[in-house]
Amino acid sequence: MQMNEFEIERLLLCSTGLDEKIEKALELCDLLLGKKLYTKQDIKEICTLPHYYFFVIKYNEILIGIFFCYVEKASTVEYLKKSKNKYVAKDAKVGVARSIAIDTKFHRTGISVQMLNFCTKFLFEEERVAIIIVPAWIHDNIIPSARLLEKCKYKKCELLEKPWSDNKDLECPGCGKSVCECNAALYVMNRSEYYR
Repeated sequence: MQMNEFEIERLLLCSTGLDEKIEKALELCDLLLGKKLYTKQDIKEICTLPHYYFFVIKYNEILIGIFFCYVEKASTVEYLKKSKNKYVAKDAKVGVARSIAIDTKFHRTGISVQMLNFCTKFLFEEERVAIIIVPAWIHDNIIPSARLLEKCKYKKCELLEKPWSDNKDLECPGCGKSVCECNAALYVMNRSEYYR
């Protein structure tokens, strides 16, 4: 799929050059999101799961970014289990915009906004989710993705304490610890806000 000058591709097991695309995606993830947040096996498994979407973003055939989102029942979404608030019924479908990583050479091109808007539309219109949540990393009391999320009309709702601490392999670029001690801000958009 084309999005202005960028090409967006959902990775599937049948994707041409899958291993090469996964390797490049892992390089970006390790550099921008934290080493070992995802493994090659994680991404291959994502490619097989219904309602899980791992997109790669290419510019002139060069992979320059990734976007990962998925859909689950509210009762199984880890970020909601850690939440102090109830956003939807336990059996409601929830979209989770989990990760976005764009090569720093392509920052300020608008591709992050385009990808988040694309996935928001996809999750509401195709997957028919009740809400979409985004766990946004906090580094040095700053939410690097706040401007992007607010531009795309997501609302900051609460603080999640150490949501990545259960990933024992993650080498966090923020706190530098093997068990991540970083917090996240939970951003939310519900269907009614989207269709307003």
